[in-house]
Amino acid sequence: MDKRNQAQVNATHKEKLKAIISCIATLFIFLATGLVLSVLRGFLGELFSFDSDSIVIKNIFNISAYIISGVITCILVYKDSGISLKSAFSIKKIDFSIIIAGTFGIHALQDIILQCVALALSNNIHTDASNETSFTLVTIIELIFIAPIIEEIVFRFAEIELLRGKFKKVFICIVISFTFAICHGYGIQGITSMFTFSLFLCLIYYRFQNLVYPIAIHMFRNAIAFLYTDKIHFLGSPIAIKNNGFIVYSNPIIVIDVFILIAVLIYAKLYYIPKYVKK
Repeated sequence: MDKRNQAQVNATHKEKLKAIISCIATLFIFLATGLVLSVLRGFLGELFSFDSDSIVIKNIFNISAYIISGVITCILVYKDSGISLKSAFSIKKIDFSIIIAGTFGIHALQDIILQCVALALSNNIHTDASNETSFTLVTIIELIFIAPIIEEIVFRFAEIELLRGKFKKVFICIVISFTFAICHGYGIQGITSMFTFSLFLCLIYYRFQNLVYPIAIHMFRNAIAFLYTDKIHFLGSPIAIKNNGFIVYSNPIIVIDVFILIAVLIYAKLYYIPKYVKK
């Protein structure tokens, strides 16, 4: 191998290493900002004698952490790759059918996956994972609006743009989705569900190069998640119950999910694939 080819290989390795380091730095900023703000919340609570563990106070500090980490991430990506956040946003020619079908389709698929995991493991394994959320205005603002925007900026825009061209698309999507799932936690079911969700959003972003799609789907998906509690009944039974810490959906809900998934697959065959895949 001549020196020129060797230099090209070395340059490629250096680019990959730089991309990996930048991605780790981005994730560190995302996680560390939340941790620092959490410690600051406790410190200020003791200093000014207010309840730092109240839901509203927690939400306000969480929102602040999201926004700070999002801004820093955008700056990091721009300095590293020269790509601005503005280039990843476009509200022109938005196909709302993709957002609607994508939201309900991935939601139904996640439900079915969660149910399969629960049926396979809930009788033999106990998990303490919990994703209980209190309904407050600030909570809704955080989880339905702020979190989807910042998480898509970090995990779709930043991570993909930093790794793009250095690794294969499939590898990038899998790594990002695994990281996204681990960051969310929620036990075995949650990790499986979040991995599937992130993988879908990565593919959507890759196809359209537009954050509007994954952000909108993420927002609507989080909004639907608010409805899935054991306090809400459908056809005389709770939408979901807990068995050894696992979420188990009622049979009517799973039947509806199957029909939704079939409808979305028909939509994909008749509309999405001819228009966006075979063009």
